[in-house]
Amino acid sequence: MVKTIIRTDLAIEENEHIGGKLKGVREVSEKIDNITVNRINIDETAAEKLNKHSGEYVTVICDEINKNGISGELLVEILSEEIKKLLPEDGTVMVCGFGNRDITPDAVGPLTADKVLATRHIDRNTARGLGLDGIKSVAVCLPGVMGKTGIETKETVKCLSDMIRPAAVIVIDALALSDIEKIGKVIQITNTGINPGSGVGNCRKEISEETISTKVIAIGVPTVADAESFFILNGGKKEGIPEDFMVTPKNIDSIVNKASEVISMALNLALQDKLDSEFLDALT
Repeated sequence: MVKTIIRTDLAIEENEHIGGKLKGVREVSEKIDNITVNRINIDETAAEKLNKHSGEYVTVICDEINKNGISGELLVEILSEEIKKLLPEDGTVMVCGFGNRDITPDAVGPLTADKVLATRHIDRNTARGLGLDGIKSVAVCLPGVMGKTGIETKETVKCLSDMIRPAAVIVIDALALSDIEKIGKVIQITNTGINPGSGVGNCRKEISEETISTKVIAIGVPTVADAESFFILNGGKKEGIPEDFMVTPKNIDSIVNKASEVISMALNLALQDKLDSEFLDALT
């Protein structure tokens, strides 16, 4: 029998697909109001079977990312706390927005990076004069996509990392999954790095601590679903479905815009925890 291949960037989906009983995988979930925080730890023995790197995967699941009000505020707070757990205490943090802003499902990275407060260029005296005592050093970059730049994303990130020596690199990118119902409801955070484009069959070179010699935190938002995986999981047949055919909901522009807003707010709060949230909003 040919093994069914389910394509997804989400660790929670990979674990669900194998029944959640693989040795070397620890999974716990907690409910905070209407938001679920799922934590999966994958050790080296289970990593290959799950088609994931070993490490921590945190999946934040909500009713809708693009919902405003109290739910939106809580989501930002939860994401901020989860990001802070992975951040180094000191040193510059480089935030990289991956993707192509001209293609809506791929624009979440650049749109998020646009709203992150860059501070590496502000010296201490200037910061003090602006009332920004305690501000942390943050650099922001948008590597673009190889089709436009002719440069691998990993090459750009590695070059910049070697030059500015950040204590950590945070990358934001769009993800692919197998269950279209999860689009607009899931954000994944991991300390294992990322392979840009892997979920849509356009896998670029890996960006991780092993490849760029710097701690890498990846934040991903699913914006497309693999059509073949979706039909297989829902009892349908894959016959007639074009290979590498991806689907996305009609309100993806709203989802991407709100996701970028939520993640950028969470990043600013996590990176600049000495600054008041209202002050941060005014700055950005």
